Amino acid sequence: MILDVKTPDFRAEVLERSKTTPVVVLFWAEWCGPCKQLKPSLMKLAIELPFDLARVDAGTERELAAQENVRAVPNVRIYRDGALVGGFSGARTEAQLRAFLENAGITSSLEFD
Repeated sequence: MILDVKTPDFRAEVLERSKTTPVVVLFWAEWCGPCKQLKPSLMKLAIELPFDLARVDAGTERELAAQENVRAVPNVRIYRDGALVGGFSGARTEAQLRAFLENAGITSSLEFD
């Protein structure tokens, strides 16, 4: 599932949701070139892998970005069981994103014979 999250919804859509499925949060901004490169790869992986993707426009949701101590975009974070468990700032390739997610225990449940 891919969600666009605003400040009032963060608790329910990220923290509470992460108690049943991992939630990857992308803090991004419209003017950010690396964000535009990262977003399609994350969206593709959100369809393939068992996690929900929450996109937060840090340009319009400044209060939430400040509350979450986001100092640069793109900023990617993983939440599980209502808590932050990992993250990074800056652009990554799709292969690097896959490795990051795999290290966080988010892998494909598909098995091939």
